[in-house]
Amino acid sequence: MSLIFYGYFNISYSLILIGSIGLNHIISKLMDKSSLWSKKLLLILGVILNLGILGYFKYYNFFIDNINSVFHLNIIGRNILLPLGISFFTFQQLSFVIDRYKGDAPSYNLTEYAAYVTFFPQLIAGPIVLHSQLIPQLCDKSKKHLNIESFEYGICYFVLGLSKKILIADLLASPVNYAFTNIAALDTPSSILVILAFAMEILFDFSGYSDMAIGLGKMFGIELPVNFNSPMASHTIKEFWKRWHITLGNFFTNYVYIPLGGSRKGKARTLLNVIILFSLSGLWHGADWTYVLWGLMQAVAICIETIFHIKTGKNAIVRAVQNAFTFIYFSLSLVFFRSDNVRDALLYFKRMFSLDSYHYIYTVCKSVSFNEGYVLQKYIQMRNAGYEAYYLFAIFMITLVIAIILSLGKSLKDRMSTRKIGTRYALFISILFIWCVLSLGSVSTFLYFNF
Repeated sequence: MSLIFYGYFNISYSLILIGSIGLNHIISKLMDKSSLWSKKLLLILGVILNLGILGYFKYYNFFIDNINSVFHLNIIGRNILLPLGISFFTFQQLSFVIDRYKGDAPSYNLTEYAAYVTFFPQLIAGPIVLHSQLIPQLCDKSKKHLNIESFEYGICYFVLGLSKKILIADLLASPVNYAFTNIAALDTPSSILVILAFAMEILFDFSGYSDMAIGLGKMFGIELPVNFNSPMASHTIKEFWKRWHITLGNFFTNYVYIPLGGSRKGKARTLLNVIILFSLSGLWHGADWTYVLWGLMQAVAICIETIFHIKTGKNAIVRAVQNAFTFIYFSLSLVFFRSDNVRDALLYFKRMFSLDSYHYIYTVCKSVSFNEGYVLQKYIQMRNAGYEAYYLFAIFMITLVIAIILSLGKSLKDRMSTRKIGTRYALFISILFIWCVLSLGSVSTFLYFNF
């Protein structure tokens, strides 16, 4: 059923996924009775196959473009359709092959392994789940029966995640998209507000999807790992990356940073490892130098924190300043993340620091789509069309402020851990779900489907 779900848009996606699962399972089985040297060869083969599949579909044209640029060639790229979630299921299978080589993973049968890789709630956009976190649960006979309490909490998780995506991220997406297609026209206030809006959009989009995946898992009695833990409340960039996209951070730490030596080989080697780690993390997000520069901005901040031993302050005022700096720094780094190319990113920074102000934010906010206020918006248009821009600006700012306040509060896991689901809360969740469904006026794309 997960394969049918995955191949719904394009059946070739499922064929790629099936082939990947088959190859990795065969390599896993061959390791059972292999010598140490044979295991090493199988590990190398597994890494090459997984990264080769990912590299072809995701990075082929990126490498061709750079080869053409460096050597002044004219090699024609290919129109390659990126399979959904290929980065996620590739990393899951890489972790399994590496753990099999290290002796940290048992030998699973094909059904167990395939169910692990294809588990539909987290298949196409994470979180990245290790075999040890999921397969034992899939094999647990006690989880094969409906657990009403777990199902109730799963519904709540799912709806709250859906509301993050539909009611906050999608509303902020339209003005962000408009601004990044009209960068040259931006003034300082609009560029600042837009990048803050994008920070909230990507947080609520991806954490919303992760919460939906956790909720779907809970409906089946399956516990998926938390992927976000109030990252915007962090006081340092190092702390931020322990709270943002936690499963990706754990993967890179366990399978890249520690094998490179981690922090065990002196400060210079530690700093180099951090730079390598975040360069790869940036490249994982997309085949463009903008993502690498975004990753390097994270690395630079962490290196500075490491050199000067910067930690969370004990004074409330110091912590508030640290929190504000971390929030602003990460938001600024997202200029590279969101821009189509480095030139656009540099132009965005130029417009941000131009100190121009000609109320362009009202033009940006004309792209805001708020279906719930349709009647009021039409009334304003009929009475005085000039006030419509102020109305849409108010909707944009209210949503942005609410998003920032929510982002600085407790994580959904912490909120739900003390929540008892009674009649009132069930009614609230029901209304929220209906609101989300009615607000789905068009196809809503998850940002991390692109990665």
